[in-house]
Amino acid sequence: MTTYFFPGCKNSAKNPAGMAALKDYLAERFGVVSCGCCSVDYGRPAAGDEALFQCPTCGRILSESSRASLVCSVYELLLEDERFPWIDCGGEAMTVQDCWRSRHDRAFCDAVRACLKKMNVTAVELENNYERADFCGPSMFRGINERYPRLAPQSLCEEWTFPALSEEEQRAKVLEHARCWTTEKILVTCCGCAQGVEMAGRTPVHLIDLVASGLTKGAAR
Repeated sequence: MTTYFFPGCKNSAKNPAGMAALKDYLAERFGVVSCGCCSVDYGRPAAGDEALFQCPTCGRILSESSRASLVCSVYELLLEDERFPWIDCGGEAMTVQDCWRSRHDRAFCDAVRACLKKMNVTAVELENNYERADFCGPSMFRGINERYPRLAPQSLCEEWTFPALSEEEQRAKVLEHARCWTTEKILVTCCGCAQGVEMAGRTPVHLIDLVASGLTKGAAR
C-alpha cells in the first residue's frame, strides 16, 4: 500500500516553501509520496492505496475518479501524529469559512476545527457552516469548470445551482456574504474562498499555510 499526497496546485505555487516543508515531513515521517495536479495524477493511487488531500476540490475529484481505497484530508493524518509541531496562535479569533465544496465531508470539516484547537485558535462559527456552507468566493459564479463533468460530476455538478455572473455581480455577491464575518482574519481551506475574502477586504488565513508554518523557521502567521 502507498499513501499519496495531493498538495493542491494553487497552494503549491503560492506557498512553495511551506508546501515543500510539509511534503518533506510527510515523506520522512510516513513514507508519503507527493503528487502533482489532482486532475492529472488522480490515476496514480491503485486499489488498496490511500490518497490525502487538503483542497476540497481535490478531495471531490479523488473521491469520484481515483481508485484509492481511502481518500481523506492530510489534516486527519496530522491530528494523529504525536510529533507534529503545531504552532500556538495564542487564542486569536478567526471566523471559520467552510467551503461549499466540502459541505458533504463531515470528517474534513471536523478535522479543520480540531487543527485550530491544536493551534490555540478561537474558532468563530457561522450560521451556514458544515453542510450548510454556501461560499467559495467568486468562483461559484463563473460557471462549472470544464474538468468537473469528467472528474467529479456527482458532487460538483449535480448540485450546482449558481448562475454565471459578471465580475461586478460576483463582487456584489461576495460583499453581501462578507456581512456575516465578525473577525478580521477568516480561516479558509480553499483558494476560491481566500480570493473572496481578499475581495471583501478581509485577511484570509489558509489552514494549510497555518499548519505548514510549524515546519518552517521564522514563519509568520
